[in-house]
Amino acid sequence: MDETPFEALLGLDLVSDDPYEIHRFLLKSNPSRNVPHRIELCRIALQKLPRDQDPLVWAALQFELGKNLTDLPLGDHGKNVEEAIRCLSSASEILSQDEFPQAWVMMQLSLGNAYRERITGTRRDNIEKAIACYETALKTIEPESETSAHFYVSLANAFLDRAAGDHTKNIDKAISFCLSASKSFTKSSHPEEWAKTQDCLSRAYKDRSREDIPGDMERAIDCLESALTVYLSPNLRAGIQLNLAVTYLDRIRGDRIENVERVIALCDAALGTYTRDDFPEIWAKLQSTLGKVFRTRIRGVRRENLDRSAAHNQAALEVINRLSNPELWAQLQVELAETYLDRGYSDRAQNIERAVAHYKLAAEVFSRGKFPIDWAGIQNGLGLAYIRDERGNRSELLDLAIRSLRAASEVLTRKAFPGAWARIQRNLADAYKQRQPQKHENNGRQAIDHYLHALEMFEELQMFGDQRDAGLSLGEFASLQGRWELAHRAYESALLAIEALRQDARNDESQKYLVASNDRVYWGAIVAAHQTGLSNRTLELIEAAKARIFLKQLGHTAFDAPTLVPTTLRFEEAGLANRIWELNLHIKHSTKNQELQLRLQRELEEARREQNAYYDRLETIAPDYASLRRGRPPSFAEIRRFVDEQPSGTLLLVFYDMPDRLLLLALLAGDSHPFVTTRPIDQNRLISFLISVEGTMAQRPGSNGEEYPVSWKQFSRELLPPELDPLIGKAERFLLVPSGLLYYLPLHALLWHDKPLVEHCSVLYTPSIAVAMRARSRDRNGEKPAAAFGYVEDPHLKPIFEGEAEEVAGIFDVNAQVGEEATPEAVVSAAKDARILHLSCHGFFDRHQPMQSGLVLSGGILTAASLLNSTLPGSLVTLSACLTGRSHVSTGDELEGLMRALFYAGASSVVLSLWSVDAEATKEFMHFFYARLKTGCDRAEAMRDAMLAVRRHISHPFYWAPFMLLGDAQA
Repeated sequence: MDETPFEALLGLDLVSDDPYEIHRFLLKSNPSRNVPHRIELCRIALQKLPRDQDPLVWAALQFELGKNLTDLPLGDHGKNVEEAIRCLSSASEILSQDEFPQAWVMMQLSLGNAYRERITGTRRDNIEKAIACYETALKTIEPESETSAHFYVSLANAFLDRAAGDHTKNIDKAISFCLSASKSFTKSSHPEEWAKTQDCLSRAYKDRSREDIPGDMERAIDCLESALTVYLSPNLRAGIQLNLAVTYLDRIRGDRIENVERVIALCDAALGTYTRDDFPEIWAKLQSTLGKVFRTRIRGVRRENLDRSAAHNQAALEVINRLSNPELWAQLQVELAETYLDRGYSDRAQNIERAVAHYKLAAEVFSRGKFPIDWAGIQNGLGLAYIRDERGNRSELLDLAIRSLRAASEVLTRKAFPGAWARIQRNLADAYKQRQPQKHENNGRQAIDHYLHALEMFEELQMFGDQRDAGLSLGEFASLQGRWELAHRAYESALLAIEALRQDARNDESQKYLVASNDRVYWGAIVAAHQTGLSNRTLELIEAAKARIFLKQLGHTAFDAPTLVPTTLRFEEAGLANRIWELNLHIKHSTKNQELQLRLQRELEEARREQNAYYDRLETIAPDYASLRRGRPPSFAEIRRFVDEQPSGTLLLVFYDMPDRLLLLALLAGDSHPFVTTRPIDQNRLISFLISVEGTMAQRPGSNGEEYPVSWKQFSRELLPPELDPLIGKAERFLLVPSGLLYYLPLHALLWHDKPLVEHCSVLYTPSIAVAMRARSRDRNGEKPAAAFGYVEDPHLKPIFEGEAEEVAGIFDVNAQVGEEATPEAVVSAAKDARILHLSCHGFFDRHQPMQSGLVLSGGILTAASLLNSTLPGSLVTLSACLTGRSHVSTGDELEGLMRALFYAGASSVVLSLWSVDAEATKEFMHFFYARLKTGCDRAEAMRDAMLAVRRHISHPFYWAPFMLLGDAQA
């Protein structure tokens, strides 16, 4: 006989719909299993059992129904809770405290839980009713009993939700209740109840606004991580995973990128239990959390992350409706609005329209009266949307933006919410900046005033990301208005923030992400310094723009500090970096406690002093590594002293290219200030010059090949204008600092009075002044005078390549290693002891992976990446090969390629080639170069003599101009 639906519902032990049978079945079955079935059984029984027939059984069924309705994850939660409160209240009329004390106590627990979950009425009143239920019942219970422990956990949760009373005292009470519950709910005796207590304790630590905010956040994480170590029901485990995900989302310590990835992993794990069909509301909260995470995610493609954010929030809205959970529904509207506001890659107008619509829907729930802070956030978002909205009348839209932002600032005031207030000021500035000036004459003044208000507050609160952005915006706007001193002040503030952000970044991804938008700040700061006549500062800024983040940009996970740096020092550096990171974020989260902020600021200053002292010690062990880690560029006083220490008549020429112009600085040894001028050479013109050079000067000439193309003559006139003539005329050596595309051009072949610069005097290059300063300070401590290697696979070229190496070795009375002996391992080994390292071989430049550029030797490739961990004791390294001077110029004007690897490994000077060289001319060039070095001539003069010797033999630049000397010129 087939089982009926009712029989299937009741189970094998119950085959009757008799209310008494149902009551007995419910009493003996597991109360935590099959909650929906237990609810259905109660309703069936209550339909057949009037109250008057058997009040006690009727009350017991009402109690069972109310208790289970509170815990039911299905259906309309608000209606379920209201029904639960009615059932429990009805039951308590019969199961009174005097006659049924135990039942009454448990009803108070369930009734309190129902009030905590209640949606109707005010949240404040419901929590107070819940606390009253718990505290009234606790007076009748043994303090350290298992029953009291249930009440302690519920009370702790209620005090965490409490709006009345002192916030700090409420949190302290919650922690005290959790600790009391832990005496009965131990990890071994009651693992699930213990895990729930840890979950509650984590909430308390997370919400506690005390001095050690980062530490409390870690305590919250520890509680949740510990809770996951015991066996839990799938539902409870998933709930704790959700709470842990939300905690990692707000975490202060640790790397932001890694924290976000942890949140994603935890949400994905919880979704394995909380399916949409069985737990729709919790599933929706997980979708909401993922939506929030992907909107702020750094890893991955920004466009894809925003699309995923929108998809998760839309999925949550398919489950959450305005009636059942209005607050979450409204929050999802806000999240979607912010996501659409960030989506500038597709239909911008449609995205702005969607953002406005979602903000307006959220405002219907988050009204100013009931939810003033949320309402103000919506007004701020609407203001941003109107600023970016290009549909319709721009003037009217900007007026709407200003009204919305001003309304937001009435709630998020400077005193109560300084950080949010400052962001509103920045948005107001953006609105006034874009407003039509013919209708509002004071727009420019208003914009600047609001930018200044925002910037000053960001500086005070050390909100470095916002400080950088506000400084950049104010700097650019003030520059457009010709207010250069104000622009200079704004850019300097942005640069201070960039330095703080760089120091705080915790991994390679964070460094790259932070550096990506900094070029505009440096460009603006350099122009503003120049326009205000601060030539010394202009030179400092150009040097600083060559950002010292090379180690982080390489992205080689296997790359480590030099072996001569003790492990204890590496741990000390990491510890100081973590301490500074935490103090910065602690200050950011302590904006309401001025006294605490001042104390933390003093601690931060002390930590930075300790970090500087650490780098000073590191400088004595590994100068290049320390300088790169520290990231501090030289001051003008240090630059001037370095130039004055060069041979008499040294002229420093610094070229700095920007999108729309090229800046040229010249400082002659002995002068107090550099000469600064700008040239109207933009990136497109630089590219055209480079194409011309690669098609003419860098190619083997035909029978009628012209020495210099017309474009090169024109380029020379633009790059060396007449106003430089007095300085060039006094020059006895040029120290050239290129940037960007200029690295690929033979600047020593620039024509001055129709002759290349190198004919006037010797030319030395350096990627930055800091590199030149470090190169000069290195000891030449190699035991052998030279090591020469020659290798080529083509048998026809062996006499040239291997012959060149043997000739160089002969000049210094050493043996060359050629053919099969010229292996990468042999080169690395010989480099440790050689004052000169010469390699005659084929080379190549990998545009896609610059640090895999290398030299072709016997048995393999000697790559730039492998050279990083080599030891070059102040050596001169000559790469007599093709394209070894090519580097990838990355963000911050850092070079990735063979050149940078050699300097990092310890070379003091490097000779590299800019194009595919002629083998015979190269052999002749190297003979002259080393012969002059052998006589004691310094390296720059030897390079000049070699160039001129080849030029006398064959004048086209293809033969004599490909090589460049970088670093130090000392003999």
